[in-house]
Amino acid sequence: MALTDKSRPKTFMDVVGQSFTVSVLSNQVANKTFKHCYLFCGAYGTGKTSMARILASSVNDGEGTPIEMDAASNSGVDSIRSIVQDAQQMPLDCRYKVYIIDEAQNLSKAAWDAALKLIEEPPEHCIFIFCTTEPQKIPSTIMSRVQRFDFHPVKMSVIADRLDFLCNEVLHCDFERSATERIASWANGHVRDAVNALERVYDAEGGIHIDGVEKALGVPSSALVEGFLCGLVDRSAEECLSNLKELANCGVKMSSVYDDIISTALDACVYCVSGTLTVGRVSDKLAQAAKKDVVTLKKFSNRAVWLRGVVTDDSAYAI
Repeated sequence: MALTDKSRPKTFMDVVGQSFTVSVLSNQVANKTFKHCYLFCGAYGTGKTSMARILASSVNDGEGTPIEMDAASNSGVDSIRSIVQDAQQMPLDCRYKVYIIDEAQNLSKAAWDAALKLIEEPPEHCIFIFCTTEPQKIPSTIMSRVQRFDFHPVKMSVIADRLDFLCNEVLHCDFERSATERIASWANGHVRDAVNALERVYDAEGGIHIDGVEKALGVPSSALVEGFLCGLVDRSAEECLSNLKELANCGVKMSSVYDDIISTALDACVYCVSGTLTVGRVSDKLAQAAKKDVVTLKKFSNRAVWLRGVVTDDSAYAI
């Protein structure tokens, strides 16, 4: 079984990074005030379908199984008509029939028209949960009749904590915090991507260490990025060019190198303002360099961010 399946949240308490939604839904279940139509929207890999399944299980006290439909492959009106017909029948093994329609943005206009009456006046024994990554494609007539919850990209530190937990409790392997933070940063808020990457590194290395992570993900070496920035602060052209040359020869696209250098420099600047090492990939060495000359880093960051928008050449010297 894939790690994403093993680690899929089973209860509200297992869900990470969506505290507001967890709070509201768990209160609704506890007070029996849950609604009959929901819309879960937001970026992929942030827990929409998992939350829908948890809600379905919670309202039925763990009994029954939700009826799931992938609208990406069942977008036509006939699929919705079959749900409309089925919804008229009382459930046999639980109190509520819960329908989870994933990728709801793919439903056709005719399908939404067929669903409208059902959503306007849902049977008392039915709950409908629509999940989508593109809420702007949901008809306004539907939007006004559902309770909407937005799932936001998850913070890097929260994802890293989750990966640490999986290393300890599921994989039972050695790991470095810097490695799980690197995966979390690469995942850019998507928990599922992070868990998939963690498993890929584990399968290749048997442990989660920074070198293995960078090799498996094909991302720039954080040590070389750090070396470039430290050289910049120290006014050492030799150190800058040496690290840049190695970055150019490590088989990673220079656009990725460029983005990593910018984000690491910005994280170092944030550290100088916040005074903590809880932001991004700021090592002790880079933190000390940043404190020594944050003005240079700020100027570099501002120019680099501007330049990133106009440079298209995938060359080391674009930096």
